[in-house]
Amino acid sequence: MMENINKETTTTHSTLHTPLSKKDRIWILDFLRGLCVLLMIFDHVVSNFIMFLPNLANQADKLTSIVIDLFYWGRYYWVHPARVVIRALVVFTFYFVCGICCSLSRSNLKRGLELVGVSLLITIVTYGIDYFMFSGMPNTVIWFGTLHCLAIAILLVALIELIPKEKLKLWIYLIGGVLMFIPHIYTYTVSPASPTAFNMILGIYPLDGNVFYSADIAPLLPNIGIVFIGTALGKVIIGRKWLKPSKTPAMLHPVNFVGRNALLIYVLHQPIVLAIMYLLVLIF
Repeated sequence: MMENINKETTTTHSTLHTPLSKKDRIWILDFLRGLCVLLMIFDHVVSNFIMFLPNLANQADKLTSIVIDLFYWGRYYWVHPARVVIRALVVFTFYFVCGICCSLSRSNLKRGLELVGVSLLITIVTYGIDYFMFSGMPNTVIWFGTLHCLAIAILLVALIELIPKEKLKLWIYLIGGVLMFIPHIYTYTVSPASPTAFNMILGIYPLDGNVFYSADIAPLLPNIGIVFIGTALGKVIIGRKWLKPSKTPAMLHPVNFVGRNALLIYVLHQPIVLAIMYLLVLIF
C-alpha cells in the first residue's frame, strides 16, 4: 500500500496515507485514522498472544509461565464485553473516515486497484509465513481482511463517481449505504443464510472458523455501506470551518504521524510484531 498510493494533490486526502504538507491536511481525519490503526495493532498483538506465542515458545522449547499467563490474559481480553464494543466502534470509525477521505480524492480508481494488488500480496505473504513457520496450520493466512474489503469499497466509489450528477451520487451513497446494513442485521437477528465462505465474506452469515477462517476478516456488508455513508457525509461537510486543512495540535503529532502513514504501518506491523515476539521468547 505504498509509494503510488501516497501521491495525491494538495487539496485531497488519501484513504489511508498521503504525504500532504502538514498545513494542507485535515488533522482530525489523520487523528481518527491513526487512533483506529493503533487500536487495531493492539488488538492484533493480543491475538498473537493467543494464536502464535505458544507455538513460538514451543518451537524454542521455552513455554514459560509468562507465556502461559499472556495466553490466558489474551483469551480473557478477547471475549471481554468492553473489547467487543470498542472494536465495533473502531471498525465503524475506520471505514467511515475512509469514506470521508474518498470524497476528497480524485484517484479512487488508481488507489483501489493498487490496494487490490497489495491485498493479494498480503495473502501470499501470510500464506508463506503460515506454511514455513507454523507447519501449514491455518492460523496466519489473511484470505479476505480489512484491506481487501476496503479495496472493493474504493473501487465501487470510483465507479459511482463516474455518474455526472452530484445529487444522484449523493443519494446512491446514502440509500445504498443504509440498505447494506439490512442483510447484515437480518442475518444476526432472524435467519442466517447457508454457512459458506462466500456468505461469510459477503456478510450474510455469522463468522464461523470451522467453515471459513481468515486471520483477519472484514465482511463486505455492512462495511462497504459504512464507506458509502462516510463518502456522502464527506461531500456535504468537507470545507466547513471545523473540517478544513489546519495545523495539527502539538500533543497529537504522534497519533497523527500514524494516521499519515497508516497504510505502511498497517501492512508492516504484523511481521514486525511476530519477529519481536520470537526474539523475546528466545531471550527470556
